[in-house]
Parts: sequence; C-alpha cells; structure tokens
Amino acid sequence: MAKEGKYYDRTEMLCNGHVLIYTIKGSVYGRWNIRIKLPGRTGYIRSSLRTSDVTIARFEAESLYLELRAKHDQAMPLDSITFKDAFQRYADYRAARGRNNTRMWRAYKRYFKPYFIDRLAQHPWRCKTLNDYKSFHFDEYFRPGGFRMAYWVDRDPEIEKDSWGRDRILHVSQSPPTNGTINLEKYYLRGMFELAREHGYISIIPSMPPAVAHRGTLASPRGFFTVDEYKELYEKLRKNVDREPITKNNCYQIIMTWRAERMRAWVLLQSATGLRTQEMKRLRWKHLKLYEKKGKLYTMLDLPAHITKAKWTGSTSVRESRKVFSFDGPTTYYRVRYRWGLRWCQPDKFMDVEPDVQSFPYMKHVKPDDKGWIPATWQGTGTYHDREALIFPSHKNKDKVVNMGVMFNRLLKEINLDRDEEDRPLCLTSLRHFFVTQRLQDGVPAAIIAKNCGHSIETLWRVYQRMMMTDVVEYLQRQDDIRGDGAQPIGEGIVAPRYNKF
Repeated sequence: MAKEGKYYDRTEMLCNGHVLIYTIKGSVYGRWNIRIKLPGRTGYIRSSLRTSDVTIARFEAESLYLELRAKHDQAMPLDSITFKDAFQRYADYRAARGRNNTRMWRAYKRYFKPYFIDRLAQHPWRCKTLNDYKSFHFDEYFRPGGFRMAYWVDRDPEIEKDSWGRDRILHVSQSPPTNGTINLEKYYLRGMFELAREHGYISIIPSMPPAVAHRGTLASPRGFFTVDEYKELYEKLRKNVDREPITKNNCYQIIMTWRAERMRAWVLLQSATGLRTQEMKRLRWKHLKLYEKKGKLYTMLDLPAHITKAKWTGSTSVRESRKVFSFDGPTTYYRVRYRWGLRWCQPDKFMDVEPDVQSFPYMKHVKPDDKGWIPATWQGTGTYHDREALIFPSHKNKDKVVNMGVMFNRLLKEINLDRDEEDRPLCLTSLRHFFVTQRLQDGVPAAIIAKNCGHSIETLWRVYQRMMMTDVVEYLQRQDDIRGDGAQPIGEGIVAPRYNKF
C-alpha cells in the first residue's frame, strides 16, 4: 500500500480484494475511481465512478465488477468501443451482407462525425466511448431546430474537389430534411447500437425519438414531366452525346461523352419501363432480354427478387421477382443493348481493335498509346460481353454502382427544368411518373400499369391522383371544344352542357 499511500488519498477494498476504490490526492472534487483485477487477465481495468459519495461509489463499483466478471466468464469484450470504431464495424457488417453503404458513409462524414464525435467529445459532454451516449444526446440531435434539422438552414455552400481537381459546390437545401431522411439516419444509428450490444460493448441502447410517419403522405411530392418537357430533356441529351473531342487525346471530353451516352440510355430505359431508380442502379446485362410472343418481339427486364423493392406484409418484409415490359416493342432493347452496350461497353473494340470511325465518331481524334486507342488514364468499363456486369457502371470501375441522381439534377438545372409547372421538384423518379402518366393517357388499364411498376392499384391511385384529376379536366375541355356548343348555367353554380338532356 506504499504506492497507494503516495498517490491515493482514500482507499477501500471490495469484492474479496478484486476491486479497489480510491480518490486521488489533490483532486478538486474528490470523486471516487475504481481499479478492477480479473482472474486470468493481466493488468487492471480503471474507470471513474463520477461520484464523491462513498456509498454510491461502493454500489457502482460492485455492479461494475459483477458485469465485467460475467462478460469475462463468457469470453465477451470487456472494454467499450468508440463511436468511430462501432460505426466501422457496423459498416463492415452491412457490406458483408451485400448492403450499399454509400449513403450511410455520407451521413457519417457530414452529420454524425461533427456532432457525435467532434462536438460531444468536448466539455461538458465528454463522450469518449459508446457507453457515454445518452438519450438526451439524440433528442438534441433530432429535435426541431437541433443540430440535424438546422444543419442546412442559412448555411453557406460547401465546396469539394471532384475527380478532375475542380471546385464543385455541393447542393445546399435551405429547408430541414424530409421525414424519410430522418428515419433513415435513425435506422443507421439504431443498427450500430444494436450490433454493439450483441457483441457486448454496451448493455443498454439509448432511446431515440420515434420514427416520423411518412407512408402515404405527399409532403414533398415529386414533379411530372410533360411531353414537351421530356422532348426538351432528350434534345439536351442528344446534344451532349453528339459533341466530339476538341483536341487530340482529350480524355476528359471522351469521358464526358461516355457519361452523356450512359445518361441517355438511362433516361430512355427508365421512361420506357417505369423502373424504380434503385432497381435501375442494380440492373445487369443478363436482366435485359427480348421476349417473343406470337412472332412479335418485346423488351423485357427479368428482375430477380434481390433487386426489387421490399414489401411489408405486416410482420416481415419480402421481395418478389417480377417481369417488366416496355410498351414500344423491341426498340428499347436495341437502343440500350447496341447503341449503348455495343458502342461504349465492349472491351474488344476499346482495348484490342482500332475503332471504326464511322461507328465510333468520338474516337477519331484519340491518339493511340500502349493500351490501345483509349488513353491510359481511362481503362473503360468492358461490360458488354459480361452478363453479370452492371448496365450503368462507373467509368472507373465496372462493378461500382454510380449515383446518377446528382448528374441528372445537374442536367436539369442546365436547361432550367429542375421544377415542373406546379413548382414540384423534378428528379429521376419523375421519369417513372412520366411512364405511368403516358400509359394512362394511352388507355392502358391501371392494373397492368401497377403490375409492371411493382405496386398496387391503391398506390397507383394515391400517387397519381393529382395527374388523373388534371387529365379529367383536360378531357372535358377537349370534349367541349370538339362539340363546340359550350355550356349553359343551370341554377347556382351548376353548369350543364347543351347536349345533356334532362
């Protein structure tokens, strides 16, 4: 005890000598600390009991010893874990099960790290390990006007470097996040804490605010493309594709043209089939097929269950495979398969053989090098002959799912088409809406459209009822214009056309 008398002020042995509680000499607050020795483990486990009351210190010390002794006997981790390490373990857990962590890591770098690590590590929070996070930390994060809800409000735009070293301004929303975004972030945080509890790093999961109901609501509905707007969009895509390299060996211009062709193929396929954006990202060449029926060919997408949207059955979620058809016969297949796949995604044309200028007009100014006719800085995707390859990959990695939403939104802003006539935001999902609206106007039964899109008739009506009401009014106006006999008022506020007989 000589060493203890030198450094410690008060000491007390508990649990048959396995636990020592003590106060440090010169301590301002006189708080008790604990030192635990477990059998078969070298060294001590030290921690602060955060109290100056000796009775409370004894109770907390015995409780902590029993908890650690139980973990030690079951070969479970004794020490807690930091927020960063726990999040990394959770990301690895998701990646091992084939989950995409791109959006989760974006939320971590932009929101989780500045608050849960940088801010809460400072006084008076002092959150060092996962055990230090309490429920009020999450209340402060998610409450109205809190850190997350006010993050983008009156905030200066952030600037980051793109792959070419140019400054790119990140999209800044001057409004709080949507309910879906908040629920998704709560899902990430709960999953991290649940995994940490399963591995024994924590014993209690801090409570978080309940999920915000957003199913069936139209708080921020997406816009609809009209036929004229869609034509304007497609003309812009055609101009982007038709541009040629300005100088020899212009790798940047070639890649921009490659991206433009990829975007055109994406827009064509989604607007012709009504696929969801997440389903489009996971499409592979083996899913794109030609279906023959009674001597006629049709474009068909054979979607397996693992890339479709999960449906909630009341107790669990299930995924079902489905077949999606295009309503323009084989046209979509030929345009995507050959104009995009054959011209831009076949490795033998890119890497081994001199390109035909007539078939590859964008390659005629490229200077040959040791890798063929493609500049060394760009390897190409080489996906056309690989049935397992993605249809819309990154230009750097054929196995990487690319976020087409950012590029599509940038394209819409270039032509001032980011919002529709009713000031609703336009995005990739608007192409799916365009498919539905066009098929309804063509007279396709709602049941057929719902089956092709992968949702119920009730969902079809709930989402597209605004468009349906507009079409009813336009139909009535067209009928009046055709008949040319106008309408006569009958009573107060009642208008009946002359051709109606009462």
